[in-house]
Order: sequence, then structure tokens, then C-alpha cells
Amino acid sequence: MPPAQQPKYPFSRYPVATNLASSEATLASGLGSDRYGGTALASRWPHKVVEVLDLRLPDAADVPWGTLAAIVDLPDEGEMLFIAATAAWRLHAEAARERQAAAISDLDARHRRTLPTIIAGDFNAGPDAASIRYLMGRQSLGGPSVLYHDAWSGSGAEGT
Repeated sequence: MPPAQQPKYPFSRYPVATNLASSEATLASGLGSDRYGGTALASRWPHKVVEVLDLRLPDAADVPWGTLAAIVDLPDEGEMLFIAATAAWRLHAEAARERQAAAISDLDARHRRTLPTIIAGDFNAGPDAASIRYLMGRQSLGGPSVLYHDAWSGSGAEGT
């Protein structure tokens, strides 16, 4: 996979609708945002986009969204890295999702703060997929390994 790229798509700031009064949303435009809406982050706290990854790969070129990394300033706590992620959606694209998961963990490594990173989004894979097993510390991908805790499984909720 080529090295992660710095943001090359313009960022726009939009007021958030009434359910998030006094908040702002950050939209990473481009990558099909004219058709699909792009990747967005809404927060009540100040935040700054630090990088957008273009995760379109030759075997997953139809992923039109960017993965967005932002530093969120949590009052009285400090800075936290939030990553809004998406991955290849086609059933046969698990190899691409593995490379995308590795790129997301590299993104975390580049911008990590002292508070835990939150990675949220649509990974388009079940809990037994290699990309998810990698993110949850259950297998390595070509050597490196990481460990993120899954909020869904930790909640005790049933289903996937």
C-alpha cells in the first residue's frame, strides 16, 4: 500500500442541525462526496482535522469516502484522536480491508495522543474477518499487530 497521504481534499465546516445545537461538523469532502456525502465528524468540543486517508485501492477502487482523523479537545481531560473510518464494502474485498485496517492503525500511530484513540465507522466486515481480528489484537497482518477494544462486544449487547 502506498504511504498515507496528507489531506488533499478541502474541508468545509457546516453548522449541525438542531439536535447538536452549538456544535459544528467537519466534512471531509471529495472522494465521491457529491454523490455519497463524504465522511463527517460532529462534536460539541473543539476539533481539528489532522489527516484524511484516501483508502481507494486497485482491488477496492469503489470506496468513495476518506478516513478522517481529528484531534478533539475534551474539556478538563486533554486531546483525543478520533478516527472516522470506512472500508471496502464488496464481499470479496477482505484483502483490501486488511490493508485498509493496517493503514488506519498507522494513522493512529502518527497522531496518537495520551487519551485513548476512538476509531468508529463502517468496517464492512464481521467479527471473524481478518481485518477485524487484526484491529482487535487477535492476529497480525504481515508482522505488525495492534489492540483496540470493541465497544459493541464490551457492552454485552447481543448480535453483530
